[in-house]
Amino acid sequence: MKFYNKLYNKFYILIIIIIIIFLLSFVFWVKKKQNNYKIAIIAFYNVENFFDPIQSIDYNGSIHLSIPLNSKLTNITYKKNFKILKPIIFNNDFTINGIKKWNVKKYKIKLRNISKVISQINYYNNPPVIVGLAEIENKIVLLDLINQPCLRKYNYGIIHHNSYDPRGIDCGIIYNKQRFIPYNIKYYDIIIYGKNNNRIYTRDILLVEGKLDGEYIYIIVNHWPSKISHKSYIKRNKASKVLISIINEIQNKNKNSKIIIMGDFNDNPNNNSIKSILYKYNNIIYNPMINICSKKKGTYMFKNKWNCLDQIMLSYNLYYNIDPFQYHMDKVEIFKKPYLTIGNKEFPFRTFKGNKYIGGYSDHLPVYIILKKLIKKN
Repeated sequence: MKFYNKLYNKFYILIIIIIIIFLLSFVFWVKKKQNNYKIAIIAFYNVENFFDPIQSIDYNGSIHLSIPLNSKLTNITYKKNFKILKPIIFNNDFTINGIKKWNVKKYKIKLRNISKVISQINYYNNPPVIVGLAEIENKIVLLDLINQPCLRKYNYGIIHHNSYDPRGIDCGIIYNKQRFIPYNIKYYDIIIYGKNNNRIYTRDILLVEGKLDGEYIYIIVNHWPSKISHKSYIKRNKASKVLISIINEIQNKNKNSKIIIMGDFNDNPNNNSIKSILYKYNNIIYNPMINICSKKKGTYMFKNKWNCLDQIMLSYNLYYNIDPFQYHMDKVEIFKKPYLTIGNKEFPFRTFKGNKYIGGYSDHLPVYIILKKLIKKN
């Protein structure tokens, strides 16, 4: 009996050793396979009212410019030789005396939270090369963000422009300066008129043309008008038309241009504003988010239901593997770590609930795509 027990124990140990060898071999094989590819992660994140705690004096030409001189939303006063604007925006809410009781401590927590998320959108030690961002107040916020300890080592640069949005929030980009070189940056106004032919202001659409690891690429960052107001779909349809005009402009230069369109569209992939783009550019622009969005999976919770407002679309020459030595999409994902949600229904763990500070990350989840290409051996 003892003999059989010893034999059984030896057999058991041998099986364990074989399993360990197999697992180590598999890990080595996967790592070796990954080393044959170059990886580029492109992400988008609506960071929910990312304001610094500095009280802004909004005047034409300042970094806090939010509303133009002819805006119906401003009261214009005069001081010395320039006009000071006192717009109806949120950036005064995000100060120590504002309704949000925003201060340096809370701002630093927000910086740590957002930088943590960006650094963990990672694939085989590849952090994002390009991150499109929505709801950024100004350049100061972006500079503070890329100088956080977990992002500083990635040598990020920033792209930002103050739009005429009445909330004082804009789109922006951070990018790895060693891997992406921007050559041309443009901003496109979405011109909308409301009652009595008054202008309704919103965020610009940001277009960046550059080289990603030697490949020409266009990045378009959007944050379309929200669903709060009456007949708001009209505003998003207008934004959709502006985006179509931008794609036309790119296509007129080169039919084979590589394009990545990202943003918080405040519409789902099946809404007309998005579908009209795909219909217009059938076999040119593809939306991979259609395949991963569902009632149980999205980027934003509205009335206890997931919505897929944050999306990344791309041109077919980035989606299909036409040339293995050129970048093409490997996968698209919603970044959803446990710490980014709260409660049984997994609501996004946001910074504020109404005016109550709860210290979370954002009311949106980030999205990202992984591009890869074979490395040519010399």
